[in-house]
Amino acid sequence: MVASVSYDVETEDARPPTLGLVVLQSEEMLEDEFRHFLRDRRVVLHHTRIPSGEAVTRETLGAMEQNLGTAIGLFPAGARFDVIGCASRRLRP
Repeated sequence: MVASVSYDVETEDARPPTLGLVVLQSEEMLEDEFRHFLRDRRVVLHHTRIPSGEAVTRETLGAMEQNLGTAIGLFPAGARFDVIGCASRRLRP
C-alpha cells in the first residue's frame, strides 16, 4: 500500500535531517551500509540496538515489540528526529 504524506521543504542552511535506526542485535552490516549510502548527504544518523536471536522470522520480530520502547529510549535525549525506523536484512519466511 502506498500512502501520501505531507511534508515541508527546508532551505539548505536549515539543520540536517536526523534519522534514527533501530538495528537488530544480531545484525552486523546495516550501520555501515546506511553510512555508505548516506555518505554524500547532509544527514545525521543515530542507531541503537534491540535484543534479537540469530533467526529472524515474523514471529521473532513480533516478540521484539516489547523491547522497542527501551531501544528507542537509548537514543540521545536531545536529538530531534525526523524519522526513526527499524531495519533487518535477515528476514526468513
